[in-house]
Amino acid sequence: MSAFQAAAGREEWGDRAPMAQPAAHGLVSKRIIVGYGFWIFLLSDIIMFSAFFATYAVLVGQTAGGPSGRELFDLRKARSMEQDREAVQDEDGENR
Repeated sequence: MSAFQAAAGREEWGDRAPMAQPAAHGLVSKRIIVGYGFWIFLLSDIIMFSAFFATYAVLVGQTAGGPSGRELFDLRKARSMEQDREAVQDEDGENR
């Protein structure tokens, strides 16, 4: 008997280890368990991201009377600041 067989407990079971017995004895193969684990993981991700998208869809326009994103962030001003920075770099010939 090899060390692997002794560690696996095959001396008392012979050629059939307890994990190799059919499902009639209540044990399920590792392949089936891994398959179920994959689908449980995939379905839980689908549920979680569905909740994220549904929450976003419901709350996208709700600000409770506060300022909206357009009022808080003026992207035209940010663009003009970037253009000013480029103009200063061009005048000086160096980065600031």
